[in-house]
Amino acid sequence: MEDKLTKFLELTSKKVSLIELCKELQEEPLGIYGLKNRAEKAGYDIAYELVDDDITFYNLGENKDHRTQDVSFISDNGHFKCMVISSPLIGNKAQQLSIIKDVYKKAKEEGIKHVFLCGDLISGKYSMTNSLHDSNFLTDIESQIDYFISHFPKEEGITTYFITGRKDQDKKISVGSRIAEARDDMVYLGNCNADFKIDNSTIKLLNSPLSKTYTISYRPQQFGNSFRAEDKPESLWIGGLCQVDSINFRGINIFSIPSLCGTTDEMMAKRYENTVGALILDIKSDKKGKIDSIKYTILPYYQTDKNDYKKHNNSSAQYTNPTEEKVPEVDANRYYKWIKNGFSVEDFKAEHHVSDLELDGILEVCNLNGNDVKQVVNSAGDLVFLKPTFSRKVIEKLPKDSQYIKVANFGIVSDTHIGNRENQLHSLYDFYDEAARRGITDIYHGGDISDGFYNITSRITYPEQTPFKTFDDQGLYILRAYPYKKGIVTHLITGNHDLTHFRNGGANIGNWLEASRRDIEYLGHNEATIYIDNVLKLGLRHPIDGSSKSFSYKIQNKIENMPSGDKENILAYAHYHKYYYAMIRNTHAFMLPAFCAPTQFERDAGLLNYVGGLFLTVYYDSRNGNVIYLDAEPRLYDKKDYWDEYGKDEEKVRKLVDKNKRRLGMR
Repeated sequence: MEDKLTKFLELTSKKVSLIELCKELQEEPLGIYGLKNRAEKAGYDIAYELVDDDITFYNLGENKDHRTQDVSFISDNGHFKCMVISSPLIGNKAQQLSIIKDVYKKAKEEGIKHVFLCGDLISGKYSMTNSLHDSNFLTDIESQIDYFISHFPKEEGITTYFITGRKDQDKKISVGSRIAEARDDMVYLGNCNADFKIDNSTIKLLNSPLSKTYTISYRPQQFGNSFRAEDKPESLWIGGLCQVDSINFRGINIFSIPSLCGTTDEMMAKRYENTVGALILDIKSDKKGKIDSIKYTILPYYQTDKNDYKKHNNSSAQYTNPTEEKVPEVDANRYYKWIKNGFSVEDFKAEHHVSDLELDGILEVCNLNGNDVKQVVNSAGDLVFLKPTFSRKVIEKLPKDSQYIKVANFGIVSDTHIGNRENQLHSLYDFYDEAARRGITDIYHGGDISDGFYNITSRITYPEQTPFKTFDDQGLYILRAYPYKKGIVTHLITGNHDLTHFRNGGANIGNWLEASRRDIEYLGHNEATIYIDNVLKLGLRHPIDGSSKSFSYKIQNKIENMPSGDKENILAYAHYHKYYYAMIRNTHAFMLPAFCAPTQFERDAGLLNYVGGLFLTVYYDSRNGNVIYLDAEPRLYDKKDYWDEYGKDEEKVRKLVDKNKRRLGMR
């Protein structure tokens, strides 16, 4: 019967009548309809029409909507961890299969079970007359699909849920259906977009139908704006733009997903910037099953290999995953105990009578069981063992040469505007409390710690907004009220509001606070570069220009105007009162939210205002400062969290300040 179905599909590749089908297949008409039914169950779209008292059949190709419906996930105690990737573009000479395999390896090490792929699985077909035809090493759709099926990584315990994208379109073949039918570890969710549930939250996967724009945040904001209120998902993950950014817009957590392919000839022709990497998302749900917060980890790849496509066997033999082999039945813990940190490798081999090959086997068994033992050369030039002395979670995140990887944990706040009646001091206390719980010792402040004072000719409504007006009023209140936590140092720059005190009377509030509080360090006005471990460069900036509708526009322009040797590894921009992340010219750039509710000035100007701070964990190479991984966790506060701190909530704030004064030893 399979042979008959195959012949049926061949015959219907062009219009053919029912009579002809009955003759060729030696079937009654009912049998022909039965074959049509089976073909459609197999994912093919068989059209038919009445022509001159006969019926013609025509195979339109594989059904474009052959997908898994109603996919939903339940979080583990309110947490759901997954990886999101996009655009491997298999079949293109710029494909990076080595990077893709490394990404899946990291997903397995992190205990991730679900990977979401946001389309553009294959490179697609270019016509022979197209100048881009030679940019593919596999020039037809069939060979690209076969290569994807046989070579795309398959890790035990990981399921990949995917949509197809613009590059995956074909008039006769459903790329998604073909791949899902051949790979039991891959689930096809739909063509170009799909919705699924995590607890009670709706997540939308989207492969952008629109071309990439110069301004990075333009498309994400455009897509966020397109939803009616009742149709908004809780989170939107966009593939196909080959960029990485994060924005909370209209209450939607939006992420652009980077590519897993090098810069293709088509990208070069269109002058598209291409960011390579993956995202790990840790989604926390509240008691109602709605998204409470999303912590994201960026896995950037700064260099690609133009010859990577040559390094992998181009045969279509089914990919066999070596990790499916079971760990040998040996006592790995016993071997691990034998190995002492700093112990000579040669002495170890002699003491335990093991050969070089057996030693390699011992190290492999240890590593398979999560104990990553290295061999390094010590200061005396001897080869010795290096056992990890940090937590296993960190070990799992570290690549080769892990002895050079260091970790920095810190928080960043900005625009507290203390002195303005809209400042949210209680939320700032909450942020510092959380920092203390995390063991953080350094918090960086991006400026405008005070609200300053503009005279009535500058801003006519300003005096009404500032219960504390003079330098003495604001300075003394900040001295007493700014959160103090034992062991935490606040490193701050001043901003344009702080500068008004200097204009009005020559007073620098940054210098004054540093001299008055032992836990505050003043770094300068409007900008500072902090060297963590002398190599990791963190930049703080407090611009003086206005905000733009497109979130990324201002910071994108500023970073693109920087000379190559002057860029920091991480740049945090205050002043705009928004939260946004993008990777621009290999710089991890953030816009910082404020710790004040919308001021009268912002309401008059119709500006968006975000309240909150940012926690960062940075894994960096201590030799050059390159960021290997970056965990970003914004801590944002909603309107329901706002207090009227100089009105009905004044007494609650006073109690918080009094408690802070006692910590500082003040009356």
